[in-house]
Amino acid sequence: MNLKVHERIVRDALGDGQTMSEQALGWIITANKLSDLYQFTPERHFDNAPDREIICERWKNGLKVFLDRAVKLSAPMGKERRMPENRKGALKAFGAATHALADFYAHTNWVELGVAQKNPEVLAPLFGKTCQSSDFPMQLESGYFNLWYGIKGCPKVAGMLKPPRGYRYCHEQIAKDHPGKGHGAERIGMDGPTYHEVAVVLATRATNQLWKTLHECIVTRYSTDVTGDVETFFMKVAWGEDG
Repeated sequence: MNLKVHERIVRDALGDGQTMSEQALGWIITANKLSDLYQFTPERHFDNAPDREIICERWKNGLKVFLDRAVKLSAPMGKERRMPENRKGALKAFGAATHALADFYAHTNWVELGVAQKNPEVLAPLFGKTCQSSDFPMQLESGYFNLWYGIKGCPKVAGMLKPPRGYRYCHEQIAKDHPGKGHGAERIGMDGPTYHEVAVVLATRATNQLWKTLHECIVTRYSTDVTGDVETFFMKVAWGEDG
C-alpha cells in the first residue's frame, strides 16, 4: 500500500476515539510508514514469497517478531507494576506489524484466490502463535521485488517484466498498492470493486483484529504480574496515564 493508504487503514481500524489515545495512534502510524524505508527487507512486506511455505517464513520473521516485541515491551514495570515498561516502543512495534499485515493483502494473491472461490471476504490465518502453511491455499504467493532492478523491482526480457525462475509474478504484476493504477485499479467483474478496494477492506478488518490479538496476548502473559486488574493495565498501553 502507499503511505496514505496505510495511514487510512490504521485510522479506520483503530482511530474511533474509543480504542486508544491520539498519541498512541500517531506512534503506530509513524512506525507503520517507516517500514517503507526497509525495501530490502521482504519480511516487512510479505515480498518474494513464491509459495505458502515462504509466506510463513515472512510471517515468522516479520509480523510475528513485531507483535512479540510489542508484547515484551508492554511488560509491567516498577514496584507498583501498573505501567508498561516501554509503551511507545510497544506501540511502534505494533505499528510495524500493521504495515506487514496490510502488505500481505496488497502483495500476495490472497484476494485473487478469494475472488476465484467467490469468497473474497475471508481474513487470512495470520493471528495465531504459529504459521502453518497447510492453512493457506496451495497457490498462495507474492511477487518478486528487488530494487536492484529499478523501481519496478523485476527483470525484463524483450522489454517485458519477467520474474526469476520459481516465481509466477513480478511484484508489479500482482500488487494492489494503488487505487488508481496498475493491477489495484482493475475491477472485479464489470461493476465490482477494484482489487485495491478489496485489499483495503480486508487489511482494515485485519488491523482491528491484530489489535484484539495484542490485547489477548498482553492479558494472557501478564495476568498474574500486574498490580490490580490486567484489563486496566492494558488500558495503560492504549491510553497511557489516562487509561
